[in-house]
Amino acid sequence: MQLLESEWIFITDIIYKFNTIKDFDEARRELLDMIRLLIRCDKATFFLTDMKQKNSIGNPVGSDYPEELMQEYIDLQMHQDYARWLFATTQGHTYRTAEWFPPGEREKEPYYRSYYKKCNIHYAGLLTLAHNDKFVGIICLYRDKTWPDFSDHDMFILDILEKHISKRVYDELYGKNVDTIKVSDIIGQKLEVIAARCNLTKREREIVGLLVSGKSTDDICKQLVIAPGTLKTHISNVYKKMNIGKRSELLKMFSE
Repeated sequence: MQLLESEWIFITDIIYKFNTIKDFDEARRELLDMIRLLIRCDKATFFLTDMKQKNSIGNPVGSDYPEELMQEYIDLQMHQDYARWLFATTQGHTYRTAEWFPPGEREKEPYYRSYYKKCNIHYAGLLTLAHNDKFVGIICLYRDKTWPDFSDHDMFILDILEKHISKRVYDELYGKNVDTIKVSDIIGQKLEVIAARCNLTKREREIVGLLVSGKSTDDICKQLVIAPGTLKTHISNVYKKMNIGKRSELLKMFSE
């Protein structure tokens, strides 16, 4: 597969920027925006592997992809996604989901009807990310019906980028963030007990865990891809259920 000299130069620029932007979520968003300058698509997402739940993904960032639809995918749609088997892979690779079905059959799938139609998606080009035989994330590019499916040329560009992206993601998950993971393990058991006692939702449990781990509200909003007002509402509901009024009381519950 031949690429233009200008494409190679831009690919080099993508790799450089992704690996030099310090804020990881900002780096992921910039990566998606730059990829879309090379590969035409209507919207894109970048999910990471769920470190707590096997064969699942979370912590998304998007490019022209609404936050509420990414959260709906995690909460309601992931279980019926016909691409979910990719979350157990251990090698980076590209896929075009339209190729998995005979013509016209994919549109009959529950996932396509309940989610793809709502998001105005028809074609999906996927890049699984893996390093050291560990699945670490997935990048998804989407097109509507007015465009053809992703080409071999498009997939070749993603293949070139895969190893460079996967290494940075692996380092973030298993290298720099190892202390955060250990903290999460330590507080996890107590969190589950308190969550069950106070009838916290999955999202509320996640927020409590981040608050107890010392994350700022800005960091939590970025990590969960939610607006400050949404986070404030979640925290207010948590405090009511736990019969407390401020963060220091929450921290005290976990230190006792």
